[in-house]
Amino acid sequence: MVFSLALRMGAAALTLALDRTVFRTARKQLAQADGQEPQTWPAVLATAYGAIAEEVLMRLGLQTLPTAGFTQLAGEASPPGGTTMWPAIGLANLAFGAEHLPATRNAAPLTPAMIARALALNGLPGLIFGTLYWRRGLEATMLMHDAADVILHIVAPRLAR
Repeated sequence: MVFSLALRMGAAALTLALDRTVFRTARKQLAQADGQEPQTWPAVLATAYGAIAEEVLMRLGLQTLPTAGFTQLAGEASPPGGTTMWPAIGLANLAFGAEHLPATRNAAPLTPAMIARALALNGLPGLIFGTLYWRRGLEATMLMHDAADVILHIVAPRLAR
């Protein structure tokens, strides 16, 4: 329980720290293009979507299917080990980051910095989500994703005011 809570807070803190330091310029560009105060109701819906739909698509689909193929190719026994799971986590995270590009494009023009921001700020927590899925299962990953999104999309914007 404590480990899971630390992972949730760590994923959110990593994302916020990167956004406010490495991607500071892209973040300012996004704020200028959008210029709107985040609304609570859409943020709540976005957290539910992320926790359920994205994790089913990315972990159950795009992480599990390549893992099964890699396991067969490597002749690895079940359950899969790091040799087959890490490449699958990497593939799923590339797709997870790319999945967020349309929303980024709707908020601001897609510059190289904005693309890098979308890929990094979604891909790095995605590594944690993928590892948790591997070790603890889909439900734990959904709970972690939801908790991180609540912090990022609901709590942090209100604290920043």
